[in-house]
Amino acid sequence: MVQPDKVSSLFIYGAEEVVRGNSMVCTCHFAHDLDLARVRSSYDELIRNRPELRVNWQYQQATKSYEWVPFSAAELTTLLAREQASLSRFHTFEEVVADYSPTNERLLVRLTLLDARTVAFEVNHTLTNADGGLYWMQEWLRFYERTPHEGPPEPTVLPVSPRPAWWRRLGLALVGIFWLCAYLLSFLRRAGKHSGAETVDLSHGRRVEVQRKGYACKTYVFSPEQTQSLVSRCKQEGLTVTEKFVALVAAKLFEAQPDRRRVCVSIPIGLSAYDPHRPMSAPGNYTGSLFVQLFRDQPLHRQAKAGLKWARRRIPYSMTRLLAMVGNEAKLGQAFADKARSPLAERGPMEQYSFALSSPGVVRLPALERHCTQLSAHTYSQTIFIGVGTFRGVMTMEVCAARDLFDEAEVFQVTDAIFETACWPPAGQRQGSAPTPPLARRA
Repeated sequence: MVQPDKVSSLFIYGAEEVVRGNSMVCTCHFAHDLDLARVRSSYDELIRNRPELRVNWQYQQATKSYEWVPFSAAELTTLLAREQASLSRFHTFEEVVADYSPTNERLLVRLTLLDARTVAFEVNHTLTNADGGLYWMQEWLRFYERTPHEGPPEPTVLPVSPRPAWWRRLGLALVGIFWLCAYLLSFLRRAGKHSGAETVDLSHGRRVEVQRKGYACKTYVFSPEQTQSLVSRCKQEGLTVTEKFVALVAAKLFEAQPDRRRVCVSIPIGLSAYDPHRPMSAPGNYTGSLFVQLFRDQPLHRQAKAGLKWARRRIPYSMTRLLAMVGNEAKLGQAFADKARSPLAERGPMEQYSFALSSPGVVRLPALERHCTQLSAHTYSQTIFIGVGTFRGVMTMEVCAARDLFDEAEVFQVTDAIFETACWPPAGQRQGSAPTPPLARRA
């Protein structure tokens, strides 16, 4: 049996040779010019003072499992020297997107300077999830902002709940089994026997052994007024922002492939809310996924809302525990690698996702709010990744797709339409003409 907090780490590690990507990248725009010497010294201090970041992911033959093993002193010195050399100059966003190093060849948390006010904060996805990435970003900023005479800041300790009594864990497990069976039966019944041929697929069935052409990324920035307008419309419609984007993206994908009747979306969800006694700083990508399918001939908003309800029934947590009970770690990692080489139509109904949507909501972290004006983030996968979040009243949407699998012009035509529709209310409710949407960088 695999430990549940290793399942997503095994997924990232197993697929990375095919995907040629293993990082989450958060681009941080600062309100002031960075002190470049302090950036370098604070990064060095972060790594040296946080043992959770001085580890690599190694298979232990004795236990037949992967474990987080500390780097030796010599290895750490070499790895830090490489990162300090990288921090000695500015890089382009295109260089960040094109950069790939297998897990264990570099440190798990890295900084890349884009200009005097912009940093790309990269976190290896085997280490943690999006919430953990924000946690480590804030930890770095706490080192950056301290004065020279102050000692290293103590680690931020987030509140954790005591482990529930055995009888409560048993009750939750039984309820989880009930809802998981209901979810699986409902999902498979609705998907039908021909889901592969009926699902929107902008990769058009492409198969690759290794993705070598890199990734196309594009960032969309909503103005504060557009952000507020969208949030207000969501409240009026009784939807969350995540539900709104699920329905909106599905609508535009149906327009792109009018002969397909099904869209499937993968929504990564951190499992800390279901298992709150686990510290955020603990290594391991403790993430599950919720799969939501929408059909052309049914109201999309209603389907999105119904699909997201399964998260409250602990389905991502139960699915992860189910996977953890299947086989050993080596076999599970190999299965993820083999699956990464299969085109969408040849996968199971839950793996035929047309896009992935990550929506961490409103980011409220003190250190980030003191220094940064805008955040946007993406990760690398075999589907169209869409990351949506709000920071300091500004919503951003970052899109990333592999060039080996997708025609970037086709993908961005769809996401341009998503952005335009999200920015402006339906035609009958608009007042005046819409100004040019504020689009940000593209790689």
